[in-house]
Amino acid sequence: MLVTLRRLGMVVFQATADVENIDHICAISERFLRQECGEVDTFDLSLALREALSNAMLHGCAGRQGAKVFCELTLTDDVLTVLVRDPGPGFDWRALPRREPEPDDEHGRGFHLIRAHADTVNFNEAGNELTFSKRYDCAGRPQSSVSATADGITFRPGRDLVASTVEGVRVEIAGLLAESEPRLTMDLDGVGMVDSLGMGLFVAVHNTLRARGGGLSLINVAPRIHALLHAMRLTSHFAVQKAGEG
Repeated sequence: MLVTLRRLGMVVFQATADVENIDHICAISERFLRQECGEVDTFDLSLALREALSNAMLHGCAGRQGAKVFCELTLTDDVLTVLVRDPGPGFDWRALPRREPEPDDEHGRGFHLIRAHADTVNFNEAGNELTFSKRYDCAGRPQSSVSATADGITFRPGRDLVASTVEGVRVEIAGLLAESEPRLTMDLDGVGMVDSLGMGLFVAVHNTLRARGGGLSLINVAPRIHALLHAMRLTSHFAVQKAGEG
């Protein structure tokens, strides 16, 4: 069993100690980092996270039927912090050897790999919670932009509007709507996917603005997204302009 919770700048997992879950957690974590930070190299994250999860599942959960591992990733000011916790009693992490394992050692490489591929590594007192961090150059992250015209505010999200991004975009729009502007234009240039949660965001924004006597307009909408909105009858709910029109 794997439970995932996605929030702005954060992804949280709770997983049973099935090693197959490690692949799923790492794949979601790599995608999270790229969505938040742009096209960065995720090798260090994937390797360090795999080692931390393997240790938690194979050792921290050993002999505990139904035991679950908790994992949390947060990105703040270009620093990714990863926390992995298991329900076990922990261990004396202070006794971990600082030397690298010998070539003929079959075990004992995990902590050295984490330390080599992270900027910082820390344990809690008990030793059943490991936290590591790594700084990334997030200059390539998707950027939103805002411009003001006589017709109102134009907001360009600069990313797909899907389950993993909607909350972040919602927070940005909430700041714009707090200014009591009754009209908002969303420029979807560069947006290649809108799922049901993205559509729900459109409706929520439009309903808020309509209560102020205004409304939402979408421009530069990709043809396939326009077709989706039309199929959901949203093109009659608010103004939608296909890319290349107008």
